[in-house]
Amino acid sequence: MEIDVGVLKELASLVYEVSGIVFKDSNLTVLESRLRTRINEKHCSPREYIQILRTNDQELRDFVDFVTTNFTSFFRYPRHFEMLRTEILPKVVQKSSEKKITIWSAGCSTGEEPYSLAITLDIFLRENEMFDWEYAVIGSDISLQSLFVAKEGVFPEKAFTKVPEDLVQKYFVKTSKGYQIVPEIAKHIRFDYHNLIYDNGLRDIPVVFCRNVLIYFDLAVQLKVLENIHRAMRSGGFLFIGHSESLIRITNMFHPQSFSQGVVYVKS
Repeated sequence: MEIDVGVLKELASLVYEVSGIVFKDSNLTVLESRLRTRINEKHCSPREYIQILRTNDQELRDFVDFVTTNFTSFFRYPRHFEMLRTEILPKVVQKSSEKKITIWSAGCSTGEEPYSLAITLDIFLRENEMFDWEYAVIGSDISLQSLFVAKEGVFPEKAFTKVPEDLVQKYFVKTSKGYQIVPEIAKHIRFDYHNLIYDNGLRDIPVVFCRNVLIYFDLAVQLKVLENIHRAMRSGGFLFIGHSESLIRITNMFHPQSFSQGVVYVKS
């Protein structure tokens, strides 16, 4: 069945209205493949499925979940985690009024990033003998399916190809389903369903990871997302974004600061 480009653009508009995610002409094929799967399951035409989406909020949310790209890995971009441990966290500790560090992983997908952050925090506190400090990681995503995987905390062996063996042995337990994060780390992590175009109520967060998320939005939505992140962060807080992303010429809510391992944005 040939799908009219007008239907795909109408579908792209619906996805944008709900999530802020932009599908341009160049990547409408991704949307088309997801739509074909759905109409085959529903035994309906593309136009009929559009009408279902317009009248069924749950189906629309499920479809947005279905088209969300969820690629991640443990300690993706290792320099970010090294910079966090050696250069950013010491500054956070110096400015903290309480013995607790909270990090928000925005757009956390299936949880590899939040777990990597929690492990990094645990290592930092142990190596600095800060045993009376607490830490928390909040992972949020628009995909409920991804969050279910994240909450279970079990990952296949192939997910650890770039993780040092000593970390795997210390922080994971091998089970019949795969490798499961140890309870001592899992208890520090909370996963929330959240659409970044809305304020989630977080405040005074010293570090936010929002990597490879802004690239899916147009400028208007990028600004809305950055306003919400800015609102959630404490003054002078640190924002990590993806290597292919930049806030220059987008906003002055954050300014870049160079460290030995790279650049991080600081809340202005």
